[in-house]
Amino acid sequence: MPKKKEKMANIEFIRAVCSIGILVYHYSGHVKSGFKLFRFYANGNWGGTVVALFFIMSGAMLYLNNREIPSLKNFYYKRFKSVYPAFYIAFLTFFLYNVFKSKSFFYKTDCSPFTLILSVLGVDGYFNYAIPNYYLLGEWFLGALILLYALYPLLRYGIEKKTVATTVTVTALYAAVLLYNVFKADITNLFCCVISFYIGMLLFKYPKVLKSFPCFLISSAVLLFLCLYKLPFKFGFPLRSLTDHIMGFCFFTALFWIGDFVTKVGWIKTVFEKLGALSYPIFLLQHRVINGVLRIYNPTGVKDYALVLLIILAITLAGAWLLNFVTKKLLKSEAYRDFENMILKKRETQTD
Repeated sequence: MPKKKEKMANIEFIRAVCSIGILVYHYSGHVKSGFKLFRFYANGNWGGTVVALFFIMSGAMLYLNNREIPSLKNFYYKRFKSVYPAFYIAFLTFFLYNVFKSKSFFYKTDCSPFTLILSVLGVDGYFNYAIPNYYLLGEWFLGALILLYALYPLLRYGIEKKTVATTVTVTALYAAVLLYNVFKADITNLFCCVISFYIGMLLFKYPKVLKSFPCFLISSAVLLFLCLYKLPFKFGFPLRSLTDHIMGFCFFTALFWIGDFVTKVGWIKTVFEKLGALSYPIFLLQHRVINGVLRIYNPTGVKDYALVLLIILAITLAGAWLLNFVTKKLLKSEAYRDFENMILKKRETQTD
C-alpha cells in the first residue's frame, strides 16, 4: 500500500503540472504579448509534449488501478462516472448560456443539430476538425481519452497475455501513421494517442525501469538537450511527432522523480494533491476562461502578461473548485444513487 500511495503522490504532482502547463501554453498562444511563457522550446512547442505526457500519465494510472478487470460493466461505468457528470454540468452551463443569449436552441447555423450527439458522447472536440459541431469546452484529447478508455480492456489483455506481440502491433500502427498519411496525420491521430497511452502502461508494468536512477539521468539529459539545442532537421509531422513522444516520456520520467522528492514535504504534497484533484475541471474550463478574460483585456507587455495570467489562474481554479464541488454533490445525491443502482443492478442493502 505505501508504494501505491507514493506513486499516487507522484502522479498528482504530474497531473497538476499538466493542467497548469496546458493552461499557460494556451494562454501564451492567444496573448498579444511577445513574451510567450511555456509556448516554445528549441525543437517545437510544448503543446504536443504536454499532450504526450497527459496520455502517458493516463495510461500509467489506468493500468495501475485496473490491472485486473473482474467486470467490464463496472469498469466502463467507473470511466463514465469519472468523465461525464462534470463534463455534462459544465457543457450544459455554457450551452444554455449561448441558447439564452442567441434566443435559439440550435444557435449554430453552420452545423447540424444532430452533431449534439457528439457532445453527449464527449467527443465533439476530437471530431471538430472534420465535423463542425457544438464543441464548447475541454480539449480535443478528452474525446481521444474516451476512445482510449474504450480500447483499454483490449490493450490490458494484450500487455498481460501477449506483451511482445501487442507492443509490436501498437508500434507498427504508430509507424504507419508516421510513414503514410493515415487518417489525420498529426498528434490528434488516435494511433499517436495510443502509443503514448501504451507507453504509460508499459512503465507501470515494468516499474523498475521508471524507478532506476540512470533512467532519470538519461531522460533529464535528453529533455534538456532537446529543449536547448536546435536539431538541424526540418520538423515535418513524422519528426515532430517522434520528438513530442520522446519529450513526453522524458518529461514524465523527470517529473516522476521530482514529484517523489517534492511531495515528501507535507504542505507541498497537500497543495499538489488538491491541484491534481482539480486537473480535470481545469482542463474543461481553461479555454473559456482564457478567451473570456482576453476579450476584456489582451496584454502586450511582460508585466501585464504576468498579471493577466495570475487572474486567469485564479478564475480557472475558482471555477474548477466550484465544478468539482457541484459534481461531488450530484454524485452523492439520492437521484444519482438510484441511477447508479439501476445501471449496476444493485440492491439496496442495510448497513450497520
